[in-house]
Order: sequence, then C-alpha cells, then structure tokens
Amino acid sequence: MKRNRIKDINFWTVAGISGILDIYPFKKFLKGSIYPAILSLLVLAADMFLGKDPLQLIVVSTDIGLSILPSLLGFLLSAYVILFAIGNAEVVSILVNAKEPNKASMFQTVSSVFAAGLLVMVISLIYFVIGKLVLTLDISLASKDFQLTINSLVLFLQFYLIFYTLLMVKDMIVNLFNLTQIMHIGFLRSKDSTAGQNPGPCKTGTGTDLKK
Repeated sequence: MKRNRIKDINFWTVAGISGILDIYPFKKFLKGSIYPAILSLLVLAADMFLGKDPLQLIVVSTDIGLSILPSLLGFLLSAYVILFAIGNAEVVSILVNAKEPNKASMFQTVSSVFAAGLLVMVISLIYFVIGKLVLTLDISLASKDFQLTINSLVLFLQFYLIFYTLLMVKDMIVNLFNLTQIMHIGFLRSKDSTAGQNPGPCKTGTGTDLKK
C-alpha cells in the first residue's frame, strides 16, 4: 500500500516553488513579518521625527543590502549543500521518519526553511539591485509631498527586507544546529550498529582466542 502511495505522488506537486510554499506556507511568511515590520516602522518614525530626508537612508539601506546579502546567500547556500551532502543513510532515515501524521517530515521542514530563506534573500537581492539602478537615474517627481510619500514607503520596504532576511538567518542557524544534532545521533547509531556487527575476537570456553 505504501509503495502504491509513493508511486502516485506527482513530482511537480512536491517540488519547485509550489513545493516550498506547501511546506512553508504563506502564513509563516506573514507570521515572520511581525518583527521586521515593527523594526522598520521604528526606523521610519525616527527618520520622520528627526526631520531627515528618507532618500538619504534609502541610499544607505541599499548599500547595506547589496553588501550583506550576497555574502549571506553564498554562505548559507554552501552550508545547506555541505550538511546534506555529508549526512549518511541513518541521518536521512531519522529526518524522514521524524514526523507527525499528515504533516511534513523533519527532513522536509528543515529543507523548506532553508529554501524559503534563500528564496527571500534572492528576491531581496534582486530588489536592491533594481533599487540601486533607479537611484543612479536620479528621478525627481513634480510633487514634493508625493515624492516624500513614495520615499517613505520605499524606506520602510527596504528596512523590512533587511530585517526580515536577518531574522530568517537566525531561524536557519537554529535549523543548522538541529540538523547537526540529528547527524550526531545518526553517526552514533551507525557506529553502534557497526560495533554490533563486528564484536571483535571471540573466545572459546577454554579461554583460547579463535583469532590465534
């Protein structure tokens, strides 16, 4: 029965962007948006209270995004690949079997958190690249009030993406730790299993080593 269910699984329903969103649904993105939104509003409120031009912080936040996102993206992508590459069958078995009924396994959950985080970083990086290009065009609007409103919205969005990315990195670090703990248990089990298969030299009832 289990084999039949596995054969009936459509690859395209569990892979790609739709597969990520199935395990890491949009409501999780919304839940993770609370603290980034609050922090971004605080930055925007401080900028308005001090009477600063939002464009100045937009330039600074754009440079921050372009400086930290590529490094974070490369580091976490490498860590993601390496950790799953060095895991043995025992580790994968633990991750796959650790699940509640009708829910994703721990293997899928850990993978989806990494995939969702990397996806957010890629989208943020694309946004900041486009933003940098727009800044070089030095576009000015006829209405100063409308331009101030647009710049305030852009400032909020940019700091939101920066804070959201940094907080997702925290979740990914926790998942890295959880994964290494599971790998540790898996390696110990594999070692115990190997030791059980090779108990070492046996002795006869007379005390004579069979190896001799």
